[in-house]
Amino acid sequence: MRLFIAVEFPDAIKAELEKSTSLLRDACNRGIFSRRENYHITLVFLGEIPFMRVAEITQTMDSCVCPPIPITIGRLDRFERDGGDVFWRAIRAPGSLAGVRQSLAKALTVKGLVPAEEKEFRPHLTLARQAILREGAQLWELSEKLPDLEHTGMFMTLMQSERIGGKLTYSPIYRADFRG
Repeated sequence: MRLFIAVEFPDAIKAELEKSTSLLRDACNRGIFSRRENYHITLVFLGEIPFMRVAEITQTMDSCVCPPIPITIGRLDRFERDGGDVFWRAIRAPGSLAGVRQSLAKALTVKGLVPAEEKEFRPHLTLARQAILREGAQLWELSEKLPDLEHTGMFMTLMQSERIGGKLTYSPIYRADFRG
């Protein structure tokens, strides 16, 4: 099973994010654009995990206690890549999101479920991959058209990533509530 742990969003936030993706789609020559049902913030990518280890993951998620996390979805940005860029919206969550991610990743590493992370956690919400802006389109101009979005993360979700009918689909397997 290809798995990751994420913070999901309610439908009202997803509707606003869909507007971001639409704006970006109109400004690009091409790209693979995130579908509404797939919007999330990845906390930990687990990769291919045998089903028999899912219980260990869910127990680890339950052990990572934190209060609900205030999240602001901010500016539009990108990771430059050959063959097209990854476009995303920045996430601001004062310390809380990084803290829960760090304790979760550490606990999963101790159990041998993920390797130790060497790169810095940079929370973001992906809108497009392999995307190329049209000539003259400016990222900062697009970003100015997008209001910040506010959300309080109340839980984290273990998600399975798979292709269903040719579409990348993320299916929730388990949710662990954030508790104060």
